[in-house]
Order: sequence, then structure tokens, then C-alpha cells
Amino acid sequence: MKALFLAILTLAAVCCGGPAEAQQDLQRIAAVVNDQVVSMFDLAGRIRLTIVSSGLEDSPEIRTRLAPQILRTLIDEALEVQEAKRLNITVNSAEIEQAMARIAKQNDMTDTQFSNFLKQSGIPLSTLVAQIRAGLSWSKIVAQKIRPSIEIGDDQIQEYLDRLKASKDKPEYRLQEIFLAVDTPQQEEDVRHTAERLSEQIKRGANFTAVARQFSQSATAAVGGDLGWVEEGALEPEIQRAVDQLKVGDISAPIRTVAGFHLILLREKRQSGAAAADTSTLKIEHLFIPGPPNAKPEDLTALRSLAQTVSDNAANCPDFAALRKQLPDAKTVVPDTVTINDLAPAIRAVASKLAVGKASEPITLNNGVFVMMICSREGPSEGGLPSAEDVRNRLGQEKLDLLTRRYLRDMRTSAFIDLRS
Repeated sequence: MKALFLAILTLAAVCCGGPAEAQQDLQRIAAVVNDQVVSMFDLAGRIRLTIVSSGLEDSPEIRTRLAPQILRTLIDEALEVQEAKRLNITVNSAEIEQAMARIAKQNDMTDTQFSNFLKQSGIPLSTLVAQIRAGLSWSKIVAQKIRPSIEIGDDQIQEYLDRLKASKDKPEYRLQEIFLAVDTPQQEEDVRHTAERLSEQIKRGANFTAVARQFSQSATAAVGGDLGWVEEGALEPEIQRAVDQLKVGDISAPIRTVAGFHLILLREKRQSGAAAADTSTLKIEHLFIPGPPNAKPEDLTALRSLAQTVSDNAANCPDFAALRKQLPDAKTVVPDTVTINDLAPAIRAVASKLAVGKASEPITLNNGVFVMMICSREGPSEGGLPSAEDVRNRLGQEKLDLLTRRYLRDMRTSAFIDLRS
């Protein structure tokens, strides 16, 4: 640890415009990972990339505080690339170029503008390429070695749904996370200080999503730490207690769990089932038969009778579409794929209770008559519960996160890692 501290002091001097001879120290070795060297140049470049991309304050203190965690990330990435090589997994130049193009597009830049931005920001191109190569390598390892081993049984899905039913009307939280692992007692203090510093910087305006992408060691890092909607009781007890104290928009202090430290951002909060059913996406067939201007009650009665004929005779969505074509005055007035909460209130009330494949009763609406059939429904099921497939994906992601952390921890344990002064 003393060797790492001395290396960080050297790095701070180099980054902060110290004596000219300090520039030579960029070529010194920060760490050796098996047979691969991580140089002070590598570390300085990654620190610069992290500060620029995350909106962190650029100061000697910030660099010094962040350096241990960033060096640890570089060590992990070296292990990931080495493991990919052992498994004969390759990342070619075309894949790297495509990834860089995506990053440029996400930042509303052309490839040339992005390249110029890196130069102007003092970020070596090799720094970004190394990060991308490691990320793609690790994604391929996860896809080949870990993901195929994950199986979620129907009993696990039902147990999860039963737990949600038992907690009906309790809060749900839209959360983002940053997770920093602690694998040995010696890392405890450094990781805690990093978590505290990141929390402080985010409160000062640093972008949580960008910081999560750079620092988080959870599988959610790829999506900026987004956990989606999480039900009360589905979180670890330590995290749940912290979330209970947060207001929307707040970020937690570092939360220690068995695996490491978590920073949690509460984006939204709602009651379970209060709005969940309205987020279902529907594919529908429908028709609207407009009445004459200033339609009289008897006009609408005739239209309802015509619409009722469609409702009574349409056994499925193709039938419904065919019957609509036989009515020259029938119109379509909403998209064929729509979210329930985007529908007009009168239609929404019917759609929320309508079974798939069953036509609705005619609805008098806007000087005309509307009738619909739901062809498919995706998203929360009746009562606001997620679908079985949604639960399978969520439980699978949780298991994937656990197994990927364990895989990386085992690689660290078996590796030769030497921190240099």
C-alpha cells in the first residue's frame, strides 16, 4: 500500500505541472499484472478520461483520491484481456472503431470532432482504445462463459411474484447504483474514501450516469447503473434502510454491504401498482365510426349497433381487421402499438381490463363510436405485477451480476499483481 501511495504522489505531481523531471516518471511502472505492465502513463491517461467524461472536479486532490480505484480498474481490465486471450476470444479493430463511433454519436459529434475533442482534452487515443478493448473482451467472456450457465426456474419466478403480491401497495423505487467491490480487508479504507469522494462530486454536479460507467463494478455499469423499478423488500437490508431515508433526487452516503460499497440515487418513487398497469404496451386493432355533425342520440344508437356487429363477430385480430375493411366510414385514430397511459381516459379504462383477443363493447366517443381488440399485451400484468418474462430477466440479471463479480474476484486471487513505487 505504501508503494501505491508513493506512486500516486508522483502522479499528482506530474498531472499538476510539477518539475520537468517528473514527466519522466510517466514511463515508470504503476503495477505488474502477471506478465503485463500498467504504466504511470496508462494511469494518468485513464484519470484524465474519467475526469473529463464524468464531469468530476479536476484538482490534485481529486486525482490523488481517485487514483487507487482507477488503478484497480486498470488491473481488472488487464486481467480481462488476458482471460480473453486464454479463451481465444478476440476483439478486432472494426469492433473498436464501431464502439468509438457509437460514443461519438452519443455525444452528438462526428468521428473527426470526437478525435479532436480527445486531443484538446489531453486524453491519449490509446487510453480510450484500451478501455473499449477490455470492455468488449469482458462482454464476450460473460456471453460465452457465464450467461449460458444461468437458469431461472418457474418456481423462482412464482416465489418472486408471490412476494410482490404480499407487498402490494408498498413503495417502488427507480434507482441507479455505483458499486465498488471490497475483496480484502486492506482495501476497505481506500474503497470507502473513493465512494465518499464520488458521492461528494456527484452532489456538486458530476454526472451520476457517467461516473457509474467509469467506476461501477456492477453489471449495471454498462447502462449507467440503472436498476430500473425496484420493489420495497427486494433490496439488501442495508440498502433498503438507506433508500427509505432518501428523497427523490438524493444520492446516498456510501452503503457498506458484504460485497463492498454502494452509492444509490433515487430517481423516482411510486406506490406499487399505482401506475404500473398503465405502462403496459398494447398491440391493438380498432375502428372509429364518426357520426354526422351534431349527431342525434338515434344516430349514435345506429352506429353502436354497427360497431356491436364487429365486436360480436371478430374472433381474433385478423377477423377484426377484415371486418373493419367492410365498413367504408370506419377510421383508425390511434397507433396500432400504444402504451395504455397514452390512450384517452375513456379508452384507457376499457383497455386496462380487456382480455387479449376479445373485442370491447362499443364506446361512444367524440361524436362517434369506438371499438377495439387487444392483440398482445407486454409489460406489467393485471394488478401491476411484472410479467413472468420480466421477472426471469430481472432474476437472471441479478445472478449474472453475482457470477461476474465472483469470476473477476477469482481471476484477481489467482493472478500475480505487483504494485510498484
